[in-house]
Amino acid sequence: MLGWELSPHLTGGMGIACSRLARSLTQQGTQVLFVLPHAMGDEEAGSADVRACDRSVRPVDSSLRPYQTRSQYEQQRERLVHQDLPRSGFQGGYGANLIDEVARYADVVSDLCRDDEFDLIHAHDWMTYAAGLRIKARTGKPLVCHVHSSERDRRPFDPDPEIERREQAGFDGADRIVCVSNFAQEALTDHYDVDPVRVRTVHNAIDADYGDSVAWDPDPARPPRVLFLGRLTEQKGPLHFLEAASQVLNRMPLVEFRVSGEGELLEDCKRRARELGIEESVRFTGFLQGSEVPRMYADCDAYVMPSVSEPFGLTALEALACDVPVLLCRQSGAAEVLKSSVQFDHWDVDDLARKILAVLRFPALRQQLVVAGRRELRSLGWDASALRLQHLYEEVLG
Repeated sequence: MLGWELSPHLTGGMGIACSRLARSLTQQGTQVLFVLPHAMGDEEAGSADVRACDRSVRPVDSSLRPYQTRSQYEQQRERLVHQDLPRSGFQGGYGANLIDEVARYADVVSDLCRDDEFDLIHAHDWMTYAAGLRIKARTGKPLVCHVHSSERDRRPFDPDPEIERREQAGFDGADRIVCVSNFAQEALTDHYDVDPVRVRTVHNAIDADYGDSVAWDPDPARPPRVLFLGRLTEQKGPLHFLEAASQVLNRMPLVEFRVSGEGELLEDCKRRARELGIEESVRFTGFLQGSEVPRMYADCDAYVMPSVSEPFGLTALEALACDVPVLLCRQSGAAEVLKSSVQFDHWDVDDLARKILAVLRFPALRQQLVVAGRRELRSLGWDASALRLQHLYEEVLG
């Protein structure tokens, strides 16, 4: 299994999904060797979470990072080179650019896996597809490509054509393609040359005990709080969140809006809050990790996911597990499984503002949304998703 990241060092939902799927697969009898990029010396060796299940994790020397753009990769590479960190995987240093590093990573991974015994290759998202293709060419083993998000999702208004070509190459060489939702599957077949016969949907899920350790006991005197949590990028729609916040504050001036996360639009978001005159009512918390995340959910009265294109959206499940009602963009995979949630079109900030106001004004509605959503969460377990993957593996292996 080839991925970008693994719990507990996470930048998005893919690392959570990879960790939980690997754990459940192992518990169901599938042996998993998880391979991921790891800049040697940049963080503690062995930091990936191997306690949750009996599986192997193999970090490979690389400066690749999840969701990197070309410019972000170059900044990361420059820092690592200046620190003179050890480079056990690559002779001669890291790749000169993001695409070159992906190719180098594929070379090293295929060499390192030369002596491993395995039946199948499972590659998560575009940075690992080249490695999966290289291993398949060397061994003849079947390849499964897992799509958590495509370049069209991550950068909907300015996709990188070279990354799209790399994605298409992975899809061309895959024996099966897994999408995290039907929404993602439809987008895939719309934007890429993919035979739908080879595509399967395996929804993401959530741990049954997520949020159990967090008590929701808000101060009745505090103002209502509305949360955005995610990467601050075009895909996630934080500017739409702020536009809706402005309208809500015109009618309910005491509401507090929280923006949790980091990303390339952080300064744009702060500037837009000032332009709208709502900077005093918007709190930017920065990136949250570990137990900080469920505590933030539990400290708020509503969670909004205004993504332009969201193949799934694990945060919606997490918020609901913390007894926080969710407002979901219809352009998301989570909307397929949380059918009782409040839904809106990402571009319709007027509708979003009206629905935030309704959720804040009517406690009975909030309770109804949580009760109905909790009922839907019961059918979303990682063991069930892993079992669907096992069936797919058996189908591929004949």
